[in-house]
Amino acid sequence: MNLSPISTGRALGQPLTACFAAQWMAAPAGLDIEQRQRCLRALSVPLRLKLLVLLADGERCVAELVRASGSSQPNVSGHLKLLRQAGLVERRRCGTTVCYRQSDSAEARWARGLWQGLLGAVLPQPAATRPG
Repeated sequence: MNLSPISTGRALGQPLTACFAAQWMAAPAGLDIEQRQRCLRALSVPLRLKLLVLLADGERCVAELVRASGSSQPNVSGHLKLLRQAGLVERRRCGTTVCYRQSDSAEARWARGLWQGLLGAVLPQPAATRPG
């Protein structure tokens, strides 16, 4: 799945800027600028976005994320660590297995709203159906 704005053929501009500005300002009062910047850095890498999408359906172990992402285990683990440091995912250890899930922290809720709003601004909108 390629979510690149370039692949959609839509120009980035006013709708994207307005969406970003609205979401930036909608951050919870306790979410300071450094926390927001940490979230944005975490969302700036396509593999991290892919991992968040994979975790949208619930908890997954690292081995599952490695298989589904097509990346190496050290690479996936490193990106998961950065997502955890940004407050976007949580981990749970079960013996030798480590499982991750999306966090419900203020940072994670804000980042999901930002991400969903930005995707809505850059992905093609469905064509309007005409009554036939």
